[in-house]
Amino acid sequence: MIEPQHAIAYHFFNEEGTRYGIYEAIRETYDGPLSMATDMMVWNLTRDGVTERMAVSTDEAWDVPGTEPGLEPDPTRKPEIVWPELRNQRLDMTEVNKRWLDEYKKVHGLE
Repeated sequence: MIEPQHAIAYHFFNEEGTRYGIYEAIRETYDGPLSMATDMMVWNLTRDGVTERMAVSTDEAWDVPGTEPGLEPDPTRKPEIVWPELRNQRLDMTEVNKRWLDEYKKVHGLE
């Protein structure tokens, strides 16, 4: 339904014992670009594509003040996100979730 240009697997334990099973499960239905996220991984999304990189930080960066005050957002800058659902931070998954839930209930006799 979404036809992603780049998929990101995140919020899982990306370690030797789990990553390969998750990777293989994803590849059953998706064969495009894929990132298996780890801490400090960053993606830059532009009209030209997705760039994956690792952030570099000191080990003890908690509550360390910066050397300069932060910049305020520029209200005149247009968003680079093309899809209105993402620009508005909404993607209606109601029907998709209903299909998955109905199938789960059917398989497990919970109807």
